Amino acid sequence: MKRLILLTSIFCAASMASAQGDKVYFGGGFGLNFSSEYTNLSASPLVGYRVTDQFSVGVSVTYQYIKIKSIDQSFNSTGGSLFTRFLFTDEIFAHAEFERLNYDQIVVFTNGDFTETRKANNALLLGGGYRQPMGRNASFSVLGLYDVLWKSAETSPYSEPWQIRAGVAVGF
Repeated sequence: MKRLILLTSIFCAASMASAQGDKVYFGGGFGLNFSSEYTNLSASPLVGYRVTDQFSVGVSVTYQYIKIKSIDQSFNSTGGSLFTRFLFTDEIFAHAEFERLNYDQIVVFTNGDFTETRKANNALLLGGGYRQPMGRNASFSVLGLYDVLWKSAETSPYSEPWQIRAGVAVGF
C-alpha cells in the first residue's frame, strides 16, 4: 500500500510540474491482465523533460502486483528507469531506456509447492514508437522495445527480450 501511495504522489507531482512549463511532460501506462491462473496489475508513471524540440530525457517508476491463483500467493515487483526519446517526425520516435526491476521469481512444482526468490534485473531497452495526438497537448504512444541485456526467462522477469508498451502522455 505504501508503494501505491508513493506512485500516486509521484504521478501528482508530475502533473503539477507539467503545469509549470512546456518542457516538462508526464504520462505513463497502466496494465491489467488476468486469467483463470493469475492476476497482474501494473502502473508505470513517467516524467520527461524536453531538452530540445526533438530530444527528451526522463524517469519512470514501476509497480506490479501479481497473484498466482493455483498457489493462492501474491507478489510485488518495483523498479525504475531512465529513458531518452528522439523525435524523427511528429509521430515517429526512437526510445532508449535503462530499467532496474526488483521482482519475485516463482517456481511452481507439479505437486503445488513453490519456491520464491527475490531478484533484481537490469534491462537496456532499445527501440522506437509511434504516437498519435489526442487533442492539443496529449498523445497516445505504442512502443516496440528490445532488451539487449536479456539472456533467458530464468534470469529475467520477462519471458522474452521483446516488449510492446502503450501509454498516454500529456505534453509529449
